[in-house]
Amino acid sequence: SRKYSEASDCSLIESFLIEDDEENSASIEDESEFVLVADQEAPDTETCVWEETISGIKNNHQWPNNNNVKLLIRQGVPPRFRPRVWRALMNHQIVLRLGLYSSLANTQPDEVVVKQIALDLPRTKRWLLNDYSPQFREKLRRVLWAFANYNKNIGYCQGLNRIACLALEHLYEEDAFYFLRLVTETLLPQDYYSENMAGIRADGALISEILSEKAPRLSEHLRSTDLHLDIVATVATNWLLVIFIDPSIDITVTLKIWDAFLFEGNKVLIRWCIAIFMYNEDKLLKCSDSSQVMQVLRTNKLLEPKDFDRIQNFAYNRINPFSKKYVESVRRKMLCDL
Repeated sequence: SRKYSEASDCSLIESFLIEDDEENSASIEDESEFVLVADQEAPDTETCVWEETISGIKNNHQWPNNNNVKLLIRQGVPPRFRPRVWRALMNHQIVLRLGLYSSLANTQPDEVVVKQIALDLPRTKRWLLNDYSPQFREKLRRVLWAFANYNKNIGYCQGLNRIACLALEHLYEEDAFYFLRLVTETLLPQDYYSENMAGIRADGALISEILSEKAPRLSEHLRSTDLHLDIVATVATNWLLVIFIDPSIDITVTLKIWDAFLFEGNKVLIRWCIAIFMYNEDKLLKCSDSSQVMQVLRTNKLLEPKDFDRIQNFAYNRINPFSKKYVESVRRKMLCDL
């Protein structure tokens, strides 16, 4: 795998985030709201299935080992059940402390953090499914302040605004705070959002390494398009940092990835990064340089709802075997190489 300076990596990731947010903020300046075309309502048979699933998650501490539930959630949780499923999954993985959120949300963080959050709040509108009212923006600010006060090691990092925003669209304000904690403390490896971003840089390199094993022809071609940049690691890192809340990915697809991520953890994100590259192999093999590769991977229609079934076949079937032990062994190697 290739090694690059952490300053270069981090600045490149940050530039992607600012570019995405500013472009999309400007592009909807005249729109009154960002409207979601909702999934079709679940029929009665699905209602029974999901009511039973939610009850099972709440009452069965062995739920992570339930293969039937895993396969069901991988298909995506129907929108009307998503808040309840997310809360049930959260309650199994993180302890809620009464009164903690209110205290943290009403305390001003460090001045640098306050200023950065204030800059990012107006840019966050693009990532919302419905309206972005002043009341919602205030809730988002409070969630980000609370998290910055709670986790001093991270404080605030660009990208957390998108994650908190989408969580807040589906959860109560206090739950959105605990959602951020669950993601950063439990579901993702350490140092994803630390100053040197070692954890996320290692996972970018991990994805590049695994792609070379699963799709050697594609991997070699992508490496040849830029001898000075591991483009697979760079693009994958950008997806991971915001958990696929990206202009190139339809938000309904992002939510289905999140469903599986909350149930299975970080390995789901690794699967999807590799799957997106493999699904677009024919287009990528036609690219002669890195700018063309980026054009393919950052198009606004990279991942649409109609693509979900085919790409998830890559994510959950075509790249197998893909054990947790295998992923962790490659991750350790990548961390040592940083």
